Amino acid sequence: MNKMKGLLMLLTFFLQFIVVSAQDKTNDQITSPTNDLSTNRGVILALKKDYSDIKAKGSPYFEEDFKEVDIYIDNKFYKKSMAKFNSLKDNIEIYAGNQSFSLSKRENIEVIFPDYRYKVIDHNGKKEYYLVFNEFEKTSLLLKPKKNFREGKEPTSSYEKYIPAQYLEDYKYYLKHKNGQLEQIKLKKKEILAVLKDHKTEIEKYASINKLSFKKEADLVKIINYYNTL
Repeated sequence: MNKMKGLLMLLTFFLQFIVVSAQDKTNDQITSPTNDLSTNRGVILALKKDYSDIKAKGSPYFEEDFKEVDIYIDNKFYKKSMAKFNSLKDNIEIYAGNQSFSLSKRENIEVIFPDYRYKVIDHNGKKEYYLVFNEFEKTSLLLKPKKNFREGKEPTSSYEKYIPAQYLEDYKYYLKHKNGQLEQIKLKKKEILAVLKDHKTEIEKYASINKLSFKKEADLVKIINYYNTL
């Protein structure tokens, strides 16, 4: 009888050990990060990716680096300086004494770069900087080098990609006529010849002989230069 009682006690202890071990194993499955994440919903959360260190694509400037320029006020030489144009803010930044300054936006100021100049022009009641490629009494080619800023867009699901912030070009070309009016144009042969129709034949011949394209900025500068000699 005592022997039977001892066997029952041993069997009870063994069963209790199995139950406790099973409970411990179950707890390990819940808390251990090495297990299948599908069994741990609400316990282990994925970290949200940080995009704050990703730089915006492009630049707000028309010129990437400061360039040496001549500044004129009322058609008189004022000073030499280092400058570049901020296409986003529509201002010219002057670099001096290890600091950057904004040049006053006045119509009597010209900033002359090696291949072009900036002038403040009042167009449709709004005074803004324009890049002037060639300045003639008859017709001149201008560019409004504007840029816009587009915010970045974070993905809302795993199927989408992060779209970084970007500076987008919004450049517009103009022909400035003798009366001071600006006429917006696109770099297309048909459209440009329609504006310069008084010498259409000569311009077409000149462009053909010199293999100049109306779609290329540098070539159009040469075409306008020629037009002003006619």
